[in-house]
Amino acid sequence: MSGSSGNGSRSKGHVPGRSLATLPHWRLSGWWSPCANRTSAAGLRSTSRELPLLKEDRGLSSESQDRVRAAASVTAFDHIRLDVADIDVAERFYTDALGLSSVVRYELADRVILQMAPDGRPAGVELWQERDLVPNPHLTHHVAFRVADVPALVEHIRELGYRVVTEPYRIEQETVAFVADPDRHTIELNDFLGRPTVGAPA
Repeated sequence: MSGSSGNGSRSKGHVPGRSLATLPHWRLSGWWSPCANRTSAAGLRSTSRELPLLKEDRGLSSESQDRVRAAASVTAFDHIRLDVADIDVAERFYTDALGLSSVVRYELADRVILQMAPDGRPAGVELWQERDLVPNPHLTHHVAFRVADVPALVEHIRELGYRVVTEPYRIEQETVAFVADPDRHTIELNDFLGRPTVGAPA
């Protein structure tokens, strides 16, 4: 088969009567149109002129479209998940060292999930203890908490026996320090108060 028909040549792989513009994940806007300029080299059909706008495609008024966008928008940060080896040990750190409160705890067959946050309100952390899951402390991320007094909290954490990774120092208008939880996750503490820290790097 040559891929031709009585209606003229057809690009290899093209589905009759369909184009990228008819597929759901392409029916949003013209953001991908620069790619269409390169499709001819690959033997594909360019569809940039066929791509409809969202409101024309769905028959939505401007007001309805605004409601759709509002319903689909992010309203607040909720939590970040941290894998832990022992959820009770981790809970003691986040309660005793950082003053977080438990929000909700789920006891499932293969995992225990505990959400914690300042004053019991999001945003916060979600401690996740899963059977056969080994926490990876070498990930290049950290969790940051805004606190009232970084040096004082660092001393409190040290007195509880937890590790201080980086002593308090000044950077622009904030004081910053880093500590580690029992699973070696790095926790940033900052205050944004511009208070001088004795002995901090210039």
